[in-house]
Amino acid sequence: MSGLSRLVFVSLFGSIAAADMVLRFQKDRPAAESRPVMAMPQPATAAQPAGGNTAMLYADTRGHFFAEVYVRGIPVRTMVDTGASVVSFSAEDAAKIGLREETGQRRAPFSTANGVVTASMVRVPEMRLQGIVVHDVEAAIMPRGAMQGTLLGMSFMRKLQSYESRGTSMVLKK
Repeated sequence: MSGLSRLVFVSLFGSIAAADMVLRFQKDRPAAESRPVMAMPQPATAAQPAGGNTAMLYADTRGHFFAEVYVRGIPVRTMVDTGASVVSFSAEDAAKIGLREETGQRRAPFSTANGVVTASMVRVPEMRLQGIVVHDVEAAIMPRGAMQGTLLGMSFMRKLQSYESRGTSMVLKK
């Protein structure tokens, strides 16, 4: 493995492992802890339509941004993770939206809180987040049990004009 490949692998390892732990932690927390610390017009994990090619997200009480992304018209709850190189679908979310592993598909190693796994690499024709539509997004389908939830990684984010986080809000623009 070359130095650059090792760096990318280690970077993905840390990002996916940390995000997986956050998602597992959040899943086990009572719903009351997902409420915002300050009064806001929306629950902390909800997104607000911002209009046009813009999306507005609000952080939960731990500072994580979650977004409902539509793939093939089906909503998928994702956690924004700018440390993840690609969008990473849990096996359950991939099945829900009809993404499948296919013979001959490129596979890549990923590191999760459960260890190193090999994921199938796919391209998602279209992903929608509020007023934003992104096409041809590289993504990984994680093996069953490797990860709880789906990460909205840089393969989605780098197709945006900009994204900015200020305090408890994040604005994404296409």
